[in-house]
Amino acid sequence: MIVVYPMLTDESISQNAIPGICKALEKFVLIYELDAIAKMTGIKILKVGGQLASTMARAAVGSGKIKEDTELLEALPIPGARPPKSQAEIDEFRRKNQPYSASENDDDKPSKIVKNTMTVLQGIKQMGTINVDMPKDQALSVEPTYMTVTTPSGTEVIGIKVIPFPVKSRKGYTLAELLAADSSLDFFDTLFFRVYRKAIKMFWATCRGLRVPFLRDRVVTGDPVKDILWASTFHSRYVYCLLNYSDISDSNLLKNAGGMHKLHQVGWNSLIFADDVNKRVIFCMKEFHGLCSSTPYQFIYSSLGKDYGKVYDNLEDVKKAASPFFKLSVNSKRVFGEAKNILNDYLKRIS
Repeated sequence: MIVVYPMLTDESISQNAIPGICKALEKFVLIYELDAIAKMTGIKILKVGGQLASTMARAAVGSGKIKEDTELLEALPIPGARPPKSQAEIDEFRRKNQPYSASENDDDKPSKIVKNTMTVLQGIKQMGTINVDMPKDQALSVEPTYMTVTTPSGTEVIGIKVIPFPVKSRKGYTLAELLAADSSLDFFDTLFFRVYRKAIKMFWATCRGLRVPFLRDRVVTGDPVKDILWASTFHSRYVYCLLNYSDISDSNLLKNAGGMHKLHQVGWNSLIFADDVNKRVIFCMKEFHGLCSSTPYQFIYSSLGKDYGKVYDNLEDVKKAASPFFKLSVNSKRVFGEAKNILNDYLKRIS
């Protein structure tokens, strides 16, 4: 199953950096959004003790740590231990741990942990071996970043593809101005917009769930309010934003974790800022709770392989060679027209 994540992108960002940023986001999603992907694709990846635990990476069965979402349970087996293979071994395990369970009505947490541990081990025995593999030699091209999940019932492929899409202004306001306005909201305004936008998201989620014609599969429009704050498209809340860092460099948005967390509370998804001057990208992901992580462009491409790092350097060299030393920001006719007026005025003075 391949899942597409749109990313509203400022068109002023260097095109050489965008593919690397997309690849970094794809790897991020495969780890942090694995639960949501499994739920969205309808794949029951892992069953432990009859309870669905759709956490392939974080369950880490091979490392000996298992977690169930329905109950706070951590089973850390002794090194070298193996699941019981027979009823006799199960009875022996229970007999050795009998001191922890005094009675049926006794609210004893250790006895519950022992009982649940046995359920987990039985589930693993019934389930068999699960292998999760993410190939390291994935190309930076149109193919998605993917992982393979091999179970006794077969092999599943889960892929993520982040695709940039040009962002549009909203009623004359740029994306950076919308973020600045929401980050400056007071307590009551924050509470109002949080509830208001959540209600709108629930409406669109209901339309998609009921498969309402013309409303269930709306395409991305480029409008950050419709695509992100309202989640009115087919992609639901899975839409990212890539902004130019120069648009917010004068503000304290990235220096204030509370302000960034407030943006996430009022409906904004993860935000990414590309700094073409310092050649870095700043990831302000929703899972970071207001914190941001900065990574140089070169590190992103080097993590994909030495060849990709060289390609990025070559593209940057070509870009520098092809661009003028001084960039004219005004119309050429205006420049030459003003120069002609200055020359005529100078000739009048010396004549």
